[in-house]
Amino acid sequence: MSVILTTSRSPSRKTRSFGRSISDFFGWKYLTRGKMPKEYLISEANRTSSYICILDELKGNPSRLRFFDCNGKFMAGLKITVGNIQQHNGCGGYIFFTHPIPGFPLNILGDVVIPSEVPNKFFREHPPEKKAVVTCNPDGTMGIELQCRNVPVMRIKILKVIRQGEDLV
Repeated sequence: MSVILTTSRSPSRKTRSFGRSISDFFGWKYLTRGKMPKEYLISEANRTSSYICILDELKGNPSRLRFFDCNGKFMAGLKITVGNIQQHNGCGGYIFFTHPIPGFPLNILGDVVIPSEVPNKFFREHPPEKKAVVTCNPDGTMGIELQCRNVPVMRIKILKVIRQGEDLV
């Protein structure tokens, strides 16, 4: 299943830039929101059998990724902060996650591979161009460094994983 990413209304330049970059990295479709109602997003997701990701911001910075199924039902979310974003020239193929993100269903993100799910021979024969290096920080948060051909593209700090049924605030 693919993902349609859009921003909250009237996003800052940094949020739009992050939205485009993460969409490009994961191979998602980016939609400029404008005054588009959520109902339109749901109908577009139903038509294309896609998940919906809404990128929210706080004080002009990307702050949260909320994922919905094609019927508009909340599935999961991530409270985040974002580091520097570097330009990259289109990496292709699957995304190799070094570790899973506890409590977050990685299958939402697209064509994702986790080492524990695939034999080592696969990686020798099909080395990944795109990597998501997941680290645990001493303060209890997690970090993800997205890499294209082993060059860092962006760093995302996950402050909290939001599960179904939890408060979105």
